[in-house]
Amino acid sequence: MIPRRQLRAVSAAILIAGASAISGAQPAPTGDSAQQVFVHDSTDVTYKFALADRMEHLRQWDTAADTLQEIIEKYSDRVVVKEKNQSGLPVQYIGALWAAQARLAQWPAEGLASYRLKFEPKADALLKTAGENPADLHRILTRYFVTKAALLAGRRLIDH
Repeated sequence: MIPRRQLRAVSAAILIAGASAISGAQPAPTGDSAQQVFVHDSTDVTYKFALADRMEHLRQWDTAADTLQEIIEKYSDRVVVKEKNQSGLPVQYIGALWAAQARLAQWPAEGLASYRLKFEPKADALLKTAGENPADLHRILTRYFVTKAALLAGRRLIDH
């Protein structure tokens, strides 16, 4: 089991590094100079997050883990709505990768145990072949964020 303090420290470092992945849209100004920006958020990812949410509420952690892992692996370049204004219009977006990692980081112990049982062996195998390669270590850290292997990869990156 990863010590909670170490997991939080690595999580904080990643979230700070990932802050640049979050893009925000401001409400359009009024008047003649009004400009509007359209961001194409992914309906596929929105659907996957809704599915993961349902599975979490049903405590079906394996299915929720598979769904969030699919978002991390297949849709990391997409964005989803993070915040809406009072009219229900999006005003801020977040990368799907960061949203999925944030969701996993808030799971209860039962959910994390299920995730780790499923994905720790894959992450550990990648860590064994990564050596000190920063790209490989970063890939493990982002793809398997809440595993012990990701924590170790993050430590290696810090020491690198």
